[in-house]
Amino acid sequence: MMMSKEKLVNLRKDYYALLDNKAKTISKKLSKNNPVTQEILKALNEMYKSVDCEKDFINNSFECAYHGPVTPEFEFFVSRILYHYSEIKKLKWKIYLRRQSKGKDGKLHVPDIRIEKNNKTIAIIEIKAKAGWMQSFFSSERVKKDIKRFNEGKSDFQPMKKIMEIKKSLHAYSYNYNIPYKKVYLLLPTLTLVHRKNSERKISDYKKDFSKYSGLNKENFI
Repeated sequence: MMMSKEKLVNLRKDYYALLDNKAKTISKKLSKNNPVTQEILKALNEMYKSVDCEKDFINNSFECAYHGPVTPEFEFFVSRILYHYSEIKKLKWKIYLRRQSKGKDGKLHVPDIRIEKNNKTIAIIEIKAKAGWMQSFFSSERVKKDIKRFNEGKSDFQPMKKIMEIKKSLHAYSYNYNIPYKKVYLLLPTLTLVHRKNSERKISDYKKDFSKYSGLNKENFI
């Protein structure tokens, strides 16, 4: 039993070591101002495939509906890109991944990624592997449809209420870590759930809506 447990632990460690090595490779290219978007998306796609392995066991006596979350692994991956980038560029950053810390309000907060330099927070990055329930935050088109459904009694989801909740949570990071609001970023690698079939909207449109609803610059939407 112990041997089996150790094998599982080691397999997990090997997997994260692979993610870290890939993150290091990407950070080297990033440090030379080379494009890395496609490599990051490819890595994310592979992560999704890895958590989808449960389907390989489907047979007449076993079924599964959906895969497990990939967000924690993607957060680790991004945090290690930032770590290696800092090491290469000698920026002296300290990267905190999902670490609790007390804010100015006296409460504990857990940003996905918090970056410190000289013991001061310099940036916070919230990461979503996919838009999920945040779709309206990136699309005024989606907001209009959700409001229509709510007014018709077809849904109890209120998009503007959700948008204000998200905006409030982003502002809370700015206040509690004493950083300018413009130093709070949101990373969403894919707009698959936001972009509707036959829609003519472009990435610039979604960035514009993000800026409108968040009060941040378009560049803060990564």
